[in-house]
Amino acid sequence: MVRITLVALLVAAAFAAGCAHESIPMETAGNTLTVEIPNGTPKIDVLDSSLAGHVQFGDVHLQDAGGIVQARVDAKNLKTKTAYCEYKVVFYDGTGFEIRNPSAGWTSASINGGESVQLAGVASAPGAKKCVVYLRYEKAIRR
Repeated sequence: MVRITLVALLVAAAFAAGCAHESIPMETAGNTLTVEIPNGTPKIDVLDSSLAGHVQFGDVHLQDAGGIVQARVDAKNLKTKTAYCEYKVVFYDGTGFEIRNPSAGWTSASINGGESVQLAGVASAPGAKKCVVYLRYEKAIRR
């Protein structure tokens, strides 16, 4: 009984430790590009290797418009078949809290074979210190 309780506590502690960092919504199940503002090196997290082999993140363009950060990220389709994706751009302040933008949900992006598109977003308030671009296949046609 003590052994089961100890195992349960270890599992709970591991789960809690895993939740201590910035969380990615479970429904995302795609790939993310994170960049510190103003001049951070982009970091890519691959959660869907199929998507990573189909669509690749490219250059990141950040612009400060009177304290409001605008972000554009190139995304290139590496295959000949059209990639039906959706993306979301989320901004975080210096303490790691999301700068809420009620109108910023998932946006569809059809990327023709061999072509690139720009995934864009605008922070809804000043003070953005980090930008995260979430990219996934569209829900209706998940692969």
